Amino acid sequence: MRIINKKMKNRIISFYRENKKLILLLVRIIISVSLIVFLVKTQFKGIRSALEIIKSVNKPLLILSLSTHIFGIWITAVRWNTLLGTQKVKLGTTTLTLTVLIGFFFNNFLPTSIGGDVFRTYDAAKKANIPIETSASIIIVERFSGIISASTYAIIALFLGFTAIGNRSFIIPVIIFFII
Repeated sequence: MRIINKKMKNRIISFYRENKKLILLLVRIIISVSLIVFLVKTQFKGIRSALEIIKSVNKPLLILSLSTHIFGIWITAVRWNTLLGTQKVKLGTTTLTLTVLIGFFFNNFLPTSIGGDVFRTYDAAKKANIPIETSASIIIVERFSGIISASTYAIIALFLGFTAIGNRSFIIPVIIFFII
C-alpha cells in the first residue's frame, strides 16, 4: 500500500514539475474568471445588464482614456529608465513598463500605494543586479519627480482656468500650497 502511495506521489510531483507553467496559467485563468463572474453577479442584475452597460459606453472616449492611461504608464517607465541610466543601469523600457504595471497591480490591492514601489525596487534590483538601496533611491527620486510634474500641471491648470472660475478666493491658497 505504501509503495503505491509513494509511486503516486512521485507521479504527481513529476507531473507538476513538467507542467508547472501550464498549471499556474490555468489556476490564474480560473481565479480571474471566478472574480469576474463574482463581480458581475454582485454588481449587476445579470449578464444582460452588464452587457447593456458595455454597449452604451462611448467607445471613442473609452479608447482615448485607455490610450492616455497606457501612455502615462509608458512615460513613467521612460522616466524611470532615464533615472536608472544616471546610475549606469541598463534595463529596457519594455521591461520597466511591465514592472510598472505589476507595481500598479500591487498598489490596487495593498492598503497603501507603497506596495507597488516596494515591488518595483525589488524587481529592478534583481534584474539589474544592483544594490537594493540604489534601486530604492531611484524609485524615491522618480516618485518625487512625479509629484513635481503633477504640481506643475495643477498650477498651469489653475492659471489657465483662473478666469473661468467664478469664486477665486480658494485659488491663491492652493497655489501657495503647491509652491511650498
